[in-house]
Amino acid sequence: MEKWYTINQAASIVGVDRRTIERRCQRGEYESKKESGRRLVLMDATGVPTGAHPPSRQEWALALEQELAQCRDQIGRDTDRIAQLAQENGLLTEDLRTERQRSERERERTDQLLMVAQQNAHQLQLQLEQYRQPKGLLIRLRDLLIGVPL
Repeated sequence: MEKWYTINQAASIVGVDRRTIERRCQRGEYESKKESGRRLVLMDATGVPTGAHPPSRQEWALALEQELAQCRDQIGRDTDRIAQLAQENGLLTEDLRTERQRSERERERTDQLLMVAQQNAHQLQLQLEQYRQPKGLLIRLRDLLIGVPL
């Protein structure tokens, strides 16, 4: 008994990629039809796709050579893409390293400025405490003459 299956179902049953089923349908190796916008493949009860005509050894060899050529082309494209991505990864890694160094320098500079600000705040606090202490006129004159702040 024969039954119609979607391309994905047929690929799953046969154990190949869906593109392989599509190519084989296009070459007429498998009987197929379009129904409701979907391509269907005719398969027998054992799950073997039925072809409009069984391919000869020469047709099989030619089909396999074509698939092999397509696979090699895809491998070439994938290899090129991998090389491109590796190069981009190297550039991004270098950018990240540079950004981390810049960030670390910026953090060190911020820490230095914060320390200076804290020291200045401490000095101002000490000066304010000195101004608030009651002093006699002679002590204030002495402080002015020897350069000690009030």
